Amino acid sequence: MDSNDKAQTQTGDQETANVTGDGLQPEQTFTQADLDRILKERLSRINQKYADYNDLKAKADKLTEYEEAQKDELQKAIDRATAAEAARDKALIEANNRLLKAALVAEAGKYGAQHPEDAFLLADMTGVSVAEDGAVIGADEAIKALIESGRLPTTGKAAAPGLDAKAGNGEKPGGNAIQLTQEEMLIAKKMGLTFEQYQKGKVNKGA
Repeated sequence: MDSNDKAQTQTGDQETANVTGDGLQPEQTFTQADLDRILKERLSRINQKYADYNDLKAKADKLTEYEEAQKDELQKAIDRATAAEAARDKALIEANNRLLKAALVAEAGKYGAQHPEDAFLLADMTGVSVAEDGAVIGADEAIKALIESGRLPTTGKAAAPGLDAKAGNGEKPGGNAIQLTQEEMLIAKKMGLTFEQYQKGKVNKGA
């Protein structure tokens, strides 16, 4: 057998030796060093894939903080608006009540009520209201109903009471009653004058 035949025979023997009895290649075995190297490579790939995770998380946290701050500011704005609206409503109610009281007391005085200041508390306010222009609607009907029911006694003498509800029958010393229209009474109220003061000014102006 020449040298070439020997080499081929040796190669065949090696291939035969590397094949298991069932014709399959034997399982590959790894040393601990191989396993460590493979694990490090995988960890390196994972770290590279999520290298910006911390930055993204930090940005997400900042965004969350910003959104929470915006919510707080929005809630504060809502609270301020709610408080302002409540204050406006309260002021409007108080102003309307003053107009209603002035109109009812004045109307009661026109009918000669003994205690016109009681009209605001006794009157049925169902049909009484304040229009957008500040005019009181339904005061006359409310006072008539009070008088007819006997809940608001009268003296039988029409008079214009003072706005402070302490003017009694509205007569000046000497027995001369103050004669003002309802519109003039409301004007006097808005000017901060008593009916007597308004009447005097009216008389002086006419003189």
